[in-house]
Amino acid sequence: MSPIKYIGIFDSPYCLLIYLLNFTNQVDETYFFISDGINPSITKNLPKNFHVMSNQKLKKKSYLLRKLSELGAVLALNRILGKAIKPYKKEIVQAFGQDHIPGGNYFVSHYPFTLLEDGLANYTEVKDWTNLSLFYRILYKVFGIRQTFGLDDNVKDIYLTGLAEIPSCIKDKVHLINLKNLWCNKSLSEKEKILNIFNFNLEKIEEMKDYQYLLLTQPLSEDCLMTEEEKVNLYKEIVKDMDEDLLLIKVHPREVTDYKKHFPKSYVLSEPFPAELLRFNEIQFKKVITLFSTAANDYLDSESELVFVGTECHQALVNQFGIIRYNKRMNKLEKIG
Repeated sequence: MSPIKYIGIFDSPYCLLIYLLNFTNQVDETYFFISDGINPSITKNLPKNFHVMSNQKLKKKSYLLRKLSELGAVLALNRILGKAIKPYKKEIVQAFGQDHIPGGNYFVSHYPFTLLEDGLANYTEVKDWTNLSLFYRILYKVFGIRQTFGLDDNVKDIYLTGLAEIPSCIKDKVHLINLKNLWCNKSLSEKEKILNIFNFNLEKIEEMKDYQYLLLTQPLSEDCLMTEEEKVNLYKEIVKDMDEDLLLIKVHPREVTDYKKHFPKSYVLSEPFPAELLRFNEIQFKKVITLFSTAANDYLDSESELVFVGTECHQALVNQFGIIRYNKRMNKLEKIG
């Protein structure tokens, strides 16, 4: 077994993919800390992994309960994670992943941390804590809570794809990356390694090439932003003018909705791999349709027509994420608020 030199903490297949693309050669030396945002069928393919507490369950609590749970989680996880890495503590030199999820706080506190893109949340101007009241500064210090989304001094580097305008508060730490270029520069064996981790079935590629339209869905009902019926009706509305027989639906890895029941004539791809792997493997579509999935960003420079609805189609989405829209003139996603 390879020695453990690195920590990886991940809550999404997309963020895990960014790590695998940028640091392929250190995968076997990484201790992966994975939440339930990543399907166990993927987690089991990582060389050494540890399941951290549920980030998804925290999202479903009220604001006060969520904050209290987060404070309790910090204390509990500090002990659990410290015990988990104790045998490797002297050898570990760096941590990678997401700093805002359960466990991220601990690793930011103990190691130089490299933050990897998790989506449009990384493009929000986050207020630093210099203007916090004395009460909150003392409270956060007592609980050992650090700033997130790259603002902590121990976050040395941030890898972003440039989905939207980069916040000024983190600009000096940012390295811009192109996922497609990273993929193209991988050897055949490295590509196979990544595909195997995500259980991506190459034999299905030929089947997928028969479809003209790609719908990228999101876990809106799973995250309690709307009912499943509302979510499905939104998707039915935005694809109503397309031939359902030619529609391929890539289900978000965290969704539990049975899209086959609602779109019986369409090809439903429910395997929990990141949608970016479709683009990497040269599967082309006439149209790519989404509400506001950042996976659509991979098609901005392709021949596919992008139908990016944005969050303004539903008030609950604006309340939660702000206004997210596609600026056709700039060929870029915009996030307001």
